[in-house]
Amino acid sequence: MNFKFRKEWLIEKAKRNWFWIFSTILVLAALIFTPMFINENKHAIEEAEKAFKNQPLKSDNNIQGISIFLPQGFKIETEEVTNFVVSKGSQRYLIYINRLEKKTSKQLYQNMIDTGARFTINETFKDGYRFGYLLAEKMGDKIELTVGVGGFKMTTKTTRSNMAADARNMMRIVNSIEIVETN
Repeated sequence: MNFKFRKEWLIEKAKRNWFWIFSTILVLAALIFTPMFINENKHAIEEAEKAFKNQPLKSDNNIQGISIFLPQGFKIETEEVTNFVVSKGSQRYLIYINRLEKKTSKQLYQNMIDTGARFTINETFKDGYRFGYLLAEKMGDKIELTVGVGGFKMTTKTTRSNMAADARNMMRIVNSIEIVETN
């Protein structure tokens, strides 16, 4: 009888210890990984802001009345009047062009905000003649990244580790877009 009591007591004590060990591991993991996520978000914001503030790069492509710069490795997959699909390797990017909006327009940004999505990054940039933004929304194991300047926006699904590079390249692209002829 005494042995049975000790056995139950030991099992109960082990269960309590496992609970505390597991809880401690979860808390430590949160403390370790949360700053990494915050730093990656901060780095993506810094890269997008730097690309926004830099002088727009000289366009090297003219398509559908649009002049646009594409960094090395990017190529145009499909083109329509208001949408372009651009790729780099296996990653695809959608560029949306609203020819009626100026570079100072906040309409596309406001439409994105009004969707009610829960953005992990919602950052805006302004200067005298442009309005830009960076939005990121977690979607499973991917992040939907949207970058825009006025009536031009670009969206892709990326990973946390590629987010800063994508934010920089995407801002460089949308910042370079110019309407060269109206249809």
